[in-house]
Amino acid sequence: MLLETVPDGARALTGADGFRILIEPTLYGGLDPAAVAAHVDHRVPPDVVVHLPARDPDDIPVARPPAKEAVPRVKADAGPRSVLATVGFVLGLWVAGVVVLGGGQVFLQEAFDVNIRLGFLPLLALGWATYGLIKKRHPKEDR
Repeated sequence: MLLETVPDGARALTGADGFRILIEPTLYGGLDPAAVAAHVDHRVPPDVVVHLPARDPDDIPVARPPAKEAVPRVKADAGPRSVLATVGFVLGLWVAGVVVLGGGQVFLQEAFDVNIRLGFLPLLALGWATYGLIKKRHPKEDR
């Protein structure tokens, strides 16, 4: 085990297996270097402590406030949704699904000269997607 200490309060504990724990008090508000030293240093035998010289002030990490978003986020729950809009989405989903699945089937038949029959699989996929869309847009507690 090894404990590296720096005058600004940072501590690095290295275990016999090479696992390291870094403690940087400058990154957390309300955590002062003296408190870190008081809680860590006495738990380590003095013969495994290495006192490092002071770091350059530019090398000491500093906590930064989170960046503000340029575009305000839309709430996940934007309120009740119109049934007409949901019907439009469902119709669009089915039209797109039929075009994509039907067009894909025709393309495979023409390009590779194979006869592919998907059966009810596209209908099941579109039905499942429709169920998920309605469930997401109109949760049970809003009905």
